[in-house]
Amino acid sequence: RILLKSRTIIPIKKLARIDLESAVDKEGETHIIIQFNHIPTTAEKAQLKSAGVNLLFHIPEKAWVASVSVPISTLEKRNDVTYIDRLLPTDRIEPSILSHGLAEWSKNSDGTATLTVLFFDDVSQTDARKIIEKYGTVLSEPAYKGRNLWTVKSSEAKIQNLLSEDSVAYVENGPAPKVPLINRSRLSNATAVDTVQAAPYNLDGTNIVIAMDDLGDVSHIDLSGRITDLSSL
Repeated sequence: RILLKSRTIIPIKKLARIDLESAVDKEGETHIIIQFNHIPTTAEKAQLKSAGVNLLFHIPEKAWVASVSVPISTLEKRNDVTYIDRLLPTDRIEPSILSHGLAEWSKNSDGTATLTVLFFDDVSQTDARKIIEKYGTVLSEPAYKGRNLWTVKSSEAKIQNLLSEDSVAYVENGPAPKVPLINRSRLSNATAVDTVQAAPYNLDGTNIVIAMDDLGDVSHIDLSGRITDLSSL
């Protein structure tokens, strides 16, 4: 079996769809799901890559999303390949969006949505940007080397178009809003503040001065009257 977030595949035959041969772009590469009868070694992965099959990331069990530049019929003839399938648009999107729609924080007042879009690692940033600009605008570029992750603004109607792009690996709600968590520290007693304020300790902070450099919200209710804001000095 193959365990995707969107579905569980129980392979019955090696080639999942008769139209898979046409899935390989004659002008470049195509991303597919491919399962082997074992987990390829590092040396085997290198051999596969030189043969036009670049394994990008693993999917349980013994399956990979791969970028291929060879005919599907060539892969089908391999004895170590047990299953081949295409990635569906529904495989590329956060399941909660399919079941419940976009999160409220991802919806913008102008009818657009803020999305986090992951492109496959073998997709250049130039090509990724071109795809994004077909359906929306770039809000932020990849921040971490090796992660082709973008924040995108697009109309909800064009999300399906984005999911149909072969270069797109995954789409999910945009970054969730930041919320203050300092108030949870006392509630969970993680800091043991209530304990040291009670007998036999009876500590109340008298004559104790603490300095903290923080760019957070100095107006937070838990800090009211307890700190000196030096940012204006």
